[in-house]
Amino acid sequence: MLLFCHEEEHSIEEESSSISSLDTTHASTLLGGEHYYGNIQIGTPPQLFDVLFDTATTGLWVPSIGCRSLACSHRVRYSSQHSSSYQNISATDPMVTINYGTGGVVQGHLALDTVHLGGLPIVEQEFVEATRIFGQAFAARRGTNVAVFDGVFGLAPEASSAGGTSALSNLQSDRLLYRPMFSLWLRRKKERNSKEVAGELILGGVDRNHFNGSTVLFARTTKDHQWQVSLQRFAVEGYERWNFRRQMQIASTVSSIIVPEMDAHRIHRRFNKDGLIKARKNGRYELIDCARRNELPDLCLWLGGPDSQELRLTPENYIMEVLQRGRTRCISAIAGQDIEGPTGPMWILGTPFLRAFYTIYDLDRGRIGFVPNKE
Repeated sequence: MLLFCHEEEHSIEEESSSISSLDTTHASTLLGGEHYYGNIQIGTPPQLFDVLFDTATTGLWVPSIGCRSLACSHRVRYSSQHSSSYQNISATDPMVTINYGTGGVVQGHLALDTVHLGGLPIVEQEFVEATRIFGQAFAARRGTNVAVFDGVFGLAPEASSAGGTSALSNLQSDRLLYRPMFSLWLRRKKERNSKEVAGELILGGVDRNHFNGSTVLFARTTKDHQWQVSLQRFAVEGYERWNFRRQMQIASTVSSIIVPEMDAHRIHRRFNKDGLIKARKNGRYELIDCARRNELPDLCLWLGGPDSQELRLTPENYIMEVLQRGRTRCISAIAGQDIEGPTGPMWILGTPFLRAFYTIYDLDRGRIGFVPNKE
């Protein structure tokens, strides 16, 4: 069971202590396993696309019917000729290039059209009609000619973006959100190849069916235009605390928890007290026996904020089962990679973290709420 680190409840702002679900919220169902995606509609009549909802970027892009890249051949492509609400603005805009940290590159032109998300119409939404897509991140599903997703829908707070004004910003400015927030739920356990719902993006509020209790721990964001909070210190339960300040970014399209290499070494050295963990050649760490997962200690995180908020990750949260050559291996989701942000070393909290916590993104107050997901 996932608990707060010292099993103590923290006082928080009164209005946050009794979050309730709202009848006026709109939701988009998510599917997938390693990657989580949902559908949007673009154009009149609507054209359907499966997109990754990315909390780390702001732009929206989908492949254009004019894209001839290999990566476009197995994706649904947008046709402006079949939309009466399309507006061409590329004549005044040069080619747009979007670079991803995974090495992927998307190039195309800006366009305007009506976008539907969770039943909400965003009129004259800017997006990129991608005419060139490169990179392993955009390859087809292994052994098939089918892509996992068609495009990317950014959920980061508004900033100047290669993809124009963000859809999230327009949802807010057009007053389409009941409250200026959205929340994200990812299912904690999902059977391989299961068609059950893998998650949900809730627009304008929260869904209490997906989390335990009513006390939400909020941390203020530390960087404009990013869902990023401060990590004051961290510890492996039963050992000393490391009082190293880090910045933590929520990244819903990253399938691991990325920490500085030295932090990864410190954490796994403590995990390895009884020889349960071994290092792999690729820099990842593996549990020698999946049946002994529960013998590992918990990882505690202290977030920045007036109440020094504490969160706990159990072995169930940070150990991932991976099928390799017909054998199930248990790999640590915590991976070492040095990423230097403007304010210091970065932690990137990907889907293993988001499967543990229901997260609430407050656009007006610039803060993120965390509450344990239901089992």
